[in-house]
Amino acid sequence: MKTVRFVTVAVLTLGAMCSVGRAAVLQSFDRLFQGDDPTEGFTFTLPYDASTPSMLRFDGFAENLVPDETGVRFLLRWAPTGMDGGGEMVFPGEPQFGGVRLPGADPLSGTIRVPLQFGTAIDYAPGGVLFVVEGLGPTDSFRFVGDLTLQPVPEPATWALLALGTIAVIVARRRAARRAE
Repeated sequence: MKTVRFVTVAVLTLGAMCSVGRAAVLQSFDRLFQGDDPTEGFTFTLPYDASTPSMLRFDGFAENLVPDETGVRFLLRWAPTGMDGGGEMVFPGEPQFGGVRLPGADPLSGTIRVPLQFGTAIDYAPGGVLFVVEGLGPTDSFRFVGDLTLQPVPEPATWALLALGTIAVIVARRRAARRAE
């Protein structure tokens, strides 16, 4: 009986773990943006999958390397194939500013890291992603660091498998504890 329980719990847990995909890093950034409104776009061609909801996300920071305040804004665009018919998200930060403020570097304390975290849920795994970084100052010099990732989002069935596996473990432990008494 213990073997049957163990196999059941193992199968449920492994099935749930396999269906929770790991985030794929589309690109890791550690770039310097300099000049008058420096802008760079990054395009990714991926395998489209209509049946896999996903999360497109950026986690990182920016730091201004000069004393003058500046800003940065981002554009995420995704589509099933190419760049037509998908969605778009502009991450401006502060609406009145038009972007994320990057305070000027202080000669005494150095640069200030401004955390950047944004993303969006997508109903499918996109076949095309465009990520644009745009400086907002006339004499920008900022460092941009972080990871752009695409991660499959587990279906509700995955959580049900994890819950069943957890319940089976709890029940088995309680029965074992009662027998030991």
